[in-house]
Amino acid sequence: MATKKCPFCAKEMQEGTILCKNCGQRQRPSLSEPRAGFFLVALGICSFLASMTEAAWTGGYTGWWLLLSALLLTWLGLARVIRGTALVRYGGGFMVAFIAFGLTVGFLSRFRAESREPTPEESTPQQATLSSSEIAVRVSVWVDPESKELLPSDAEIWFQGHGSLWISRDPVKILGKRPPGQTENLHIYPDGRDGRQFVVPITMTADMCPQGCDRDTILINISDDSVVVVGKAVKNRSITFSRR
Repeated sequence: MATKKCPFCAKEMQEGTILCKNCGQRQRPSLSEPRAGFFLVALGICSFLASMTEAAWTGGYTGWWLLLSALLLTWLGLARVIRGTALVRYGGGFMVAFIAFGLTVGFLSRFRAESREPTPEESTPQQATLSSSEIAVRVSVWVDPESKELLPSDAEIWFQGHGSLWISRDPVKILGKRPPGQTENLHIYPDGRDGRQFVVPITMTADMCPQGCDRDTILINISDDSVVVVGKAVKNRSITFSRR
């Protein structure tokens, strides 16, 4: 049977023995054993899975810390599983963990770039390629003067890919142009981006004025109790949302 030296008394003892028969000291498992390496790799995988959740990227650097932890734990774990010299073990473990880390960061960066909504500054009407067959999306907002609650300065109407209408500054605005028959969503934030969101599907038709006439304007009436959207581009010509 294989033997090893006791780290406390330096005398020979059987491999796998828990207590040394010479000094009676309890043996501690060595971190170089493969089972400890597999345990560290498992912790690295758990950190990686935690970094894939949406909550890890809602704010701060939690997601990046989890990814870094996954890299370090996987590296140390693989270095204890791979056989050979210390250079082979630590170098091989680092290469495998670093490649996995790089692929993960690339995937997450691409995923977040594709799923991120453009900011109002990025989504300006001038960015859209307009043609003569497109119809102007003209939006007008009316706020009930008897409302007890004043709208915040960041109250916003956002048309995806074309820009925002800031209610306190420009209650009437053309938010780009869209081809007839194509349905897209108009996002209404009467309390700002931190408040409730109301989504209105709109569809421009071929008989509408390309320059955005008054008769084709999308009217949005905001009061303390409701948000009412009226217009030819709105399904059934009208839709009402409760703010309560």
